[in-house]
Amino acid sequence: AGEARAELERAVRLDPSLAAAQRAYGDLLRKAGELEGAAKAYGAAAALQPRDALLRAQLGMVELESGAVDAAVGDLLAASNLDPRPAEIQDGYGRALLAKGDLAGAAERLRKACDLDPKAWVYRLHLAQALERAGAGADAIEAYRAALALAPQAVEPREALASILAAQNRCAEALPELESAMALAPGRTGLRVASADCQAKLGKPAEALAGYHAALRAEPARVDLYYRIARAEHESSGPREAFPWYERAARLEPANPMPHYYLGFAYKDRGQRQKAGEAFRAYLRMRPDAFDRRDIEREIEDLGG
Repeated sequence: AGEARAELERAVRLDPSLAAAQRAYGDLLRKAGELEGAAKAYGAAAALQPRDALLRAQLGMVELESGAVDAAVGDLLAASNLDPRPAEIQDGYGRALLAKGDLAGAAERLRKACDLDPKAWVYRLHLAQALERAGAGADAIEAYRAALALAPQAVEPREALASILAAQNRCAEALPELESAMALAPGRTGLRVASADCQAKLGKPAEALAGYHAALRAEPARVDLYYRIARAEHESSGPREAFPWYERAARLEPANPMPHYYLGFAYKDRGQRQKAGEAFRAYLRMRPDAFDRRDIEREIEDLGG
């Protein structure tokens, strides 16, 4: 790859009008994650071959990957106008519209990609993601299942299916999908956390706790697990075992108000009135529109605050 890059750089420097060299150089840079350079190379190639729809689509997809959504929409629309038949063009255009927030337009294009290439599971996955964002949960689940039917060994549609089922409080259905995904990708800590979250929602704190601890051992930097562990400990063993985890979460998760909420009651039960008041005030600072604001204010008043 290093030698190929050197030769391609030499070729486009000696003759910038070589469209094939510009395109190949764009491919190489895109694989290397150098999106700005890839977009520049694809743009040069597209200027030399303005009727090449797939080339224009490649430019648009690199722009989409780099976050230049408006430019991506423009180039992928131009590619679709040049040739609407390739499924990858319709898929790319649909994803660009989704990134722009045009949910109806995105779904239309992504459905077209699925019709053009019915065997491509990834197009079904993208369609499902658009439908989920549009609030069409039942259709999204159907599309995720269709993607899985085409690619039973793919982790992404299985994980996404489990996520939408869990969001609908259908954790009993989500868990088997997560277990299958973990078997396919045992190194994905997020899958283990999602499985533990489902166990917690199903009222199985001991199982949830085991999953959270396994995830923390695998990824010690995940401080977001401290609060989850605290809640599972609270539910399975009581507030005493949960207390140190609440303290860790309050210290290391500054954006999460809930550890402060539970610490307030824990400190109060321990007779540490000043600390309880501080914890309750921290909770209200972080969640000023809390539905239980008046109740917490009364707690603070009772503590002498």
